[in-house]
Amino acid sequence: MADCESSVDADDGDDDVEPCADVCLPAENVEPLPNGTWLSTAHIVRLLRHPHADKINRSIPKGHKANVFCIVDNSDNTARHGRGVRRAYDDDCGAWTGGGGRLNNFPYICGDEGALRRVFLSGGQYCDECKVEGRRVYVPIDPQPQIRFNCWGHTVMFQYL
Repeated sequence: MADCESSVDADDGDDDVEPCADVCLPAENVEPLPNGTWLSTAHIVRLLRHPHADKINRSIPKGHKANVFCIVDNSDNTARHGRGVRRAYDDDCGAWTGGGGRLNNFPYICGDEGALRRVFLSGGQYCDECKVEGRRVYVPIDPQPQIRFNCWGHTVMFQYL
């Protein structure tokens, strides 16, 4: 990220480059993280189930983003992925172009009251994870949940890291 205190040297012969043009201004339509920490999964699901229309961004907001979050409509990327094309993310600071990020997909089961339960896929079955003698062991859930993409069945959270 550009140093927001730096200034463009007028004598360097490169008048077109403004390293702080967008990234040093505060990003718009973002919310501060509570206490500067991560949002819980339950909080994220609540936000995504009932988002305020004016808080949904068509793309990642330009500008300085530190200890904030925003909701981005990812439907264009979903369509791109469905056509076999790579997802595309806006980038005003270089973090998304390095190819080091990855898309993780975390399955959850929602209970009758909407409580989330993290589950794991192992051997084609939904399982609970436990540790036995320091090793992760996956115990199949009995009965196996029905796969429905809503809160009364199976929910998949995607997180780009």
